[in-house]
This record gives sequence, structure tokens and C-alpha cells, in this order.
Amino acid sequence: MKLISGMHRSGSSLIARLFFEAGANLGNSNTFYPGDKWNPHGYYEQQKILEINTSLINGIWNRLAYLKLPSKKTILKRAVRLSAKIKQSDLEYRDKIIKENRFCITLPAWLEHGAEIEKILICIREPYHVAKSLRQRNKIPLWLGYKLWHEHYQRMQKYMDAIPTRTIYYDKLTDPDYSVEELSAALQYFDVNLPAEEIENLCMNIINSKPIQNSPETVDYPAPVRSLWDDLIDSHQKQHSISSK
Repeated sequence: MKLISGMHRSGSSLIARLFFEAGANLGNSNTFYPGDKWNPHGYYEQQKILEINTSLINGIWNRLAYLKLPSKKTILKRAVRLSAKIKQSDLEYRDKIIKENRFCITLPAWLEHGAEIEKILICIREPYHVAKSLRQRNKIPLWLGYKLWHEHYQRMQKYMDAIPTRTIYYDKLTDPDYSVEELSAALQYFDVNLPAEEIENLCMNIINSKPIQNSPETVDYPAPVRSLWDDLIDSHQKQHSISSK
């Protein structure tokens, strides 16, 4: 599988939609998790994989698990009883692009049970805007939004050396000055070949363009969030520098 992942509210649904409209194989669209008021156009997530990842994270706590995400040890323990489903889903979606944010937390379970993860596209967005969106949708305080943001990317970062990864920056994707460049690089990374004119049309017709949203100067990120965000931005800048050579 090729994964599209990253923290919730980081633009992953928009990015998955762009891949879908570009003709990429995201699996049977009839089995996508349906849209809602937060993502009217849909989430582009396969319900079968979503159910596995939700079970791995939530356990008996349901959504309360997000107040304190389960450890890697707990995830692996829960994965034992889901092993058959993990293996079956891996075979079913092995040649496809799969979007699911929870892979940031559950990836160790999939790897432990033989899933072949070819590449990962990590969606990143300014932490302030992620936390603000989570507060609006889930009614959680900013400090918890920052904590969840940090934990998702910190766990995913541990696999960036072992599995080929690339970042796509939501704030640049939605900026008309950078959207074509940002999307073109992501499509090419997942071997989706599309003429430049069609990429421009996708950006024009699907992306709600707006200037890059920087966090207010008054935002004082927790030190771990600031450090990790700087690392992600640095990685993003380096990959574009390499691509342009």
C-alpha cells in the first residue's frame, strides 16, 4: 500500500480527493467512509481499514482514547486478535493508495503483521490551525490539540528512515502561488502521471485557494511542538530543493 496520512484536520481528505480526481486507485469508492458537515465531499477512507485502525486505538475507551493515546505496546497487543483482518486488508489494498490518519498511531501493528507499505505521503499543516480546527469540531482545548498533533507526527517520524516518505504542506497546497508545484510533486511521488494542464485544472476547480496561513505571532507553541514543526518544515523544504535540481 501507499499511504496518505498525517494528523487529523491537516488536509488529508482534500489531498486524497485530488488523487482520486486525478485517477489514482484508492480502492472501491462505494466503500469510502461517507462525508459529513466537516468534510462534505467525503473522507476518501476505506471503511474496512478505518474499522481496524479505530479498534486498535480506541479499545474499550472509544473516543476517550484520544485523551491518552495507547502506547505502541498496547497497539501491538490489540493487533493480535485483528491479525487476520490486517493481513486480508493488506492483500486487498496492496496495490492501492490508502488514506487514513490513524496510521500515524497504528502503523507498527500493520508492519508487525506483514503489511507491505511501499511509500507514505505525510500531510502537514501549521499546528495552530490544526488545534483550532480540532477545538471547533471536537470541543477540545488548544493544549490537547497540540499534544495530539505532536504525538501523531512524532510516532510517524520514527518510520521515516525505514519507509520512503514525503511531506505535502497543506498551507502551500491551498495557496494559488504554490498549489500546482505542491500537487505535482505529490502526484509524481505516487507515480500518478497527469499532464500539467490537468493538474492546473484540479487545483483551480477543487482547491479553495487562500494565502498561506501563518500562526499568529502571539502563539507560543510548547517546545516539543515547535521543534518537531521546524523539523517537518525543514524536511519539506529540502525535498523540494532536491526535486528542483
